Amino acid sequence: MEGPHDDLMNHPWWQTPLRNEPWWQQPKLVMEDDRMDHLHVVQQGPVYVLTILYDEEGVFLSQRINPNKPMYLNYQVPCGKVEKGETSIQVAHREVYEKTGLSIPQQEV
Repeated sequence: MEGPHDDLMNHPWWQTPLRNEPWWQQPKLVMEDDRMDHLHVVQQGPVYVLTILYDEEGVFLSQRINPNKPMYLNYQVPCGKVEKGETSIQVAHREVYEKTGLSIPQQEV
Protein backbone atom coordinates (compact mmCIF):
# COMPACT_ATOMS: atom_id res chain seq x y z
CA MET A 1 0.00 0.00 0.00
CA GLU A 2 1.43 3.34 -1.05
CA GLY A 3 0.98 6.58 0.89
CA PRO A 4 0.83 10.12 -0.49
CA HIS A 5 4.33 10.94 0.79
CA ASP A 6 6.24 7.78 -0.17
CA ASP A 7 8.27 9.70 -2.76
CA LEU A 8 9.66 11.92 0.03
CA MET A 9 11.29 8.94 1.73
CA ASN A 10 13.72 8.67 -1.21
CA HIS A 11 14.69 12.36 -1.14
CA PRO A 12 18.35 12.94 -0.03
CA TRP A 13 17.45 15.29 2.86
CA TRP A 14 15.18 12.65 4.40
CA GLN A 15 18.03 10.14 4.54
CA THR A 16 20.57 12.43 6.29
CA PRO A 17 20.98 11.92 10.05
CA LEU A 18 19.66 14.50 12.50
CA ARG A 19 22.11 17.11 13.75
CA ASN A 20 22.53 18.88 17.05
CA GLU A 21 23.48 22.19 15.43
CA PRO A 22 21.14 25.21 15.51
CA TRP A 23 18.99 25.34 12.37
CA TRP A 24 20.61 28.57 11.17
CA GLN A 25 24.06 26.94 11.14
CA GLN A 26 23.00 23.81 9.28
CA PRO A 27 23.93 23.67 5.60
CA LYS A 28 20.94 23.79 3.30
CA LEU A 29 20.47 21.35 0.44
CA VAL A 30 19.10 23.40 -2.45
CA MET A 31 18.46 21.62 -5.69
CA GLU A 32 18.67 23.64 -8.89
CA ASP A 33 14.94 23.29 -9.57
CA ASP A 34 14.09 24.54 -6.04
CA ARG A 35 16.17 27.75 -6.11
CA MET A 36 13.34 29.98 -7.38
CA ASP A 37 15.87 32.61 -8.53
CA HIS A 38 14.00 32.74 -11.82
CA LEU A 39 11.12 34.58 -10.11
CA HIS A 40 13.14 37.80 -9.65
CA VAL A 41 11.01 38.92 -6.70
CA VAL A 42 12.50 42.11 -5.27
CA GLN A 43 10.90 43.76 -2.24
CA GLN A 44 11.57 47.49 -2.10
CA GLY A 45 11.09 49.08 1.31
CA PRO A 46 8.56 48.23 4.02
CA VAL A 47 5.17 46.68 3.30
CA TYR A 48 3.54 47.47 6.63
CA VAL A 49 4.12 50.22 9.21
CA LEU A 50 3.45 50.17 12.97
CA THR A 51 3.54 53.51 14.79
CA ILE A 52 4.23 53.61 18.52
CA LEU A 53 2.90 56.80 20.11
CA TYR A 54 4.24 57.52 23.58
CA ASP A 55 5.04 60.26 26.07
CA GLU A 56 6.30 60.43 29.64
CA GLU A 57 3.07 58.75 30.84
CA GLY A 58 3.39 55.68 28.61
CA VAL A 59 2.29 54.19 25.29
CA PHE A 60 -0.92 55.25 23.51
CA LEU A 61 -3.18 52.36 22.50
CA SER A 62 -6.61 52.59 20.92
CA GLN A 63 -9.41 50.09 21.43
CA ARG A 64 -11.37 48.62 18.52
CA ILE A 65 -15.00 49.54 19.19
CA ASN A 66 -16.83 48.27 16.11
CA PRO A 67 -18.50 44.95 17.09
CA ASN A 68 -18.71 43.93 13.40
CA LYS A 69 -14.92 44.09 12.89
CA PRO A 70 -12.39 41.39 13.70
CA MET A 71 -10.63 41.64 17.07
CA TYR A 72 -13.47 43.65 18.61
CA LEU A 73 -12.47 45.28 21.95
CA ASN A 74 -8.76 44.47 21.44
CA TYR A 75 -6.15 47.20 21.77
CA GLN A 76 -3.90 48.31 18.94
CA VAL A 77 -1.36 50.86 17.78
CA PRO A 78 -1.87 52.88 14.57
CA CYS A 79 -0.70 50.70 11.69
CA GLY A 80 -1.35 50.06 8.03
CA LYS A 81 -0.10 48.96 4.64
CA VAL A 82 2.27 51.01 2.53
CA GLU A 83 0.57 52.23 -0.64
CA LYS A 84 2.51 52.34 -3.91
CA GLY A 85 4.73 55.44 -4.02
CA GLU A 86 4.53 56.17 -0.26
CA THR A 87 7.44 56.27 2.15
CA SER A 88 7.22 54.71 5.59
CA ILE A 89 7.19 58.20 7.17
CA GLN A 90 4.22 59.23 5.01
CA VAL A 91 2.37 56.05 5.97
CA ALA A 92 3.06 56.66 9.66
CA HIS A 93 1.60 60.19 9.41
CA ARG A 94 -1.41 59.01 7.40
CA GLU A 95 -2.23 56.07 9.65
CA VAL A 96 -1.92 58.11 12.85
CA TYR A 97 -4.25 60.73 11.41
CA GLU A 98 -6.76 58.15 10.09
CA LYS A 99 -6.86 56.12 13.30
CA THR A 100 -6.62 58.90 15.91
CA GLY A 101 -7.24 62.25 14.25
CA LEU A 102 -3.84 63.44 15.51
CA SER A 103 -1.40 65.28 13.27
CA ILE A 104 2.22 64.74 14.28
CA PRO A 105 4.85 67.40 13.53
CA GLN A 106 7.54 66.16 11.13
CA GLN A 107 10.40 66.80 13.58
CA GLU A 108 8.86 64.43 16.15
CA VAL A 109 8.80 61.40 13.86
